[in-house]
Amino acid sequence: MLDSWVWLNATEGLGASCRRRDAPIGFLSAWDQARQSAHPHLERVTEKVNKIIALARAAAIILAVVTGFVAIASLNVPLVLVSLGLIAGLGYGEEDMTRLVLTVLVLPIAGAALSTLPSVGAQLEVVATNLAVAIAGAAATVLACRCFNLVKGDLGGLVASAPEPAAPAPEKPWNQD
Repeated sequence: MLDSWVWLNATEGLGASCRRRDAPIGFLSAWDQARQSAHPHLERVTEKVNKIIALARAAAIILAVVTGFVAIASLNVPLVLVSLGLIAGLGYGEEDMTRLVLTVLVLPIAGAALSTLPSVGAQLEVVATNLAVAIAGAAATVLACRCFNLVKGDLGGLVASAPEPAAPAPEKPWNQD
């Protein structure tokens, strides 16, 4: 269980900058700062967050492929895919945004082209569309991180730092005027 110090410091920097896989998760900048000060629980928490992101990404891909070939009636697949994509999006940075958006735009077009294949074309089109839905969730997370950073920077710029107090005038010796 995290102590309150880690939780408070971790939530202060929420949305700072998202990174990918093996790199430390930077979406909580306070975690990065605290890691440098060698907080004992922080490395384990970061590893767990990286594992959750990787599991969400893997689960989204597996679900997208499986539901392309097998219908699961009791499961709202697009909702689950977007949710998994939102979690997986924490592992991507702002520099990945262009690639994610292009992938979201290209996958349905590629799926439509694959639909012309006999016997498996329709299933491949569903797989491509499902993957696009999951990646759209990841792109939404990156966009939300970017918007958070913009607002945080704008609000930080609005708050004027207090001017430093002027240094006290040097005292004159008693016998000088």
